[in-house]
Amino acid sequence: MSCAFATQNDEDPLKIAVSANFSQPAKQIAALYTEKTGIPVRISVGSSGTLFAQISRGAQFDLFLSADSARPNALITSGKVNADDVFPYAKGQLALMVDANLFDMDTLNWQQLDDVFCGSSQRLAIANPAIAPYGVAAKKVLSQGNAWECAQASMVKGNNVIQAYQFFESGNVPVAFVARSLVVDRNDILEVPSHLHDPIVQSLAITALQDNKHRANAFVDFLLSAEIQQRLVALGYETIVEPGANE
Repeated sequence: MSCAFATQNDEDPLKIAVSANFSQPAKQIAALYTEKTGIPVRISVGSSGTLFAQISRGAQFDLFLSADSARPNALITSGKVNADDVFPYAKGQLALMVDANLFDMDTLNWQQLDDVFCGSSQRLAIANPAIAPYGVAAKKVLSQGNAWECAQASMVKGNNVIQAYQFFESGNVPVAFVARSLVVDRNDILEVPSHLHDPIVQSLAITALQDNKHRANAFVDFLLSAEIQQRLVALGYETIVEPGANE
């Protein structure tokens, strides 16, 4: 899945590959950046694993905003980028969407997941753990007990976390693990306690060719600025950048 965001400008757009969970914040940040600098930005959206595979095969982006740190670090290992071209930019949060007609949101708790999935055949949507970090986090939560094994027969795996969200929204599944950023304005969700899964530290890699690295670095500075980091908190993320660190 991909989409484009750009404004008319004589310069070539800055090309940014963005993990699905971060697509909406990325578009907002791109709009602000273009307004401030006049530099157009083109956003390509997909799962972190899919985008990583494209970059590894030679697809040319200026920046890669992953939903994890493993893939940007793997680009260092493979020699695609230098170690000083990789930065954490946000910490993601996991949320559980539940059909209120089937579950009581006020009493449902994490110890009940085994009962929900082992005592029934309720369908569950998650992002595919093989290619999506939010799917890895969801699997870790379900693996606290027997829910992961019990849910296998009725589990639907999306190519990314947006697809898992869409499975729920379409009514195809009554339960879905999604990024908190996708449901920040909703009340019918449960925030997943962070101690139930490994931290979702989202890192970026500057993948621009040498003659365009200065533009990629400028966008990174903007993303890590106090102004933008504060916006990310309101959009369902935790900041991992000290306020004012890049001011």
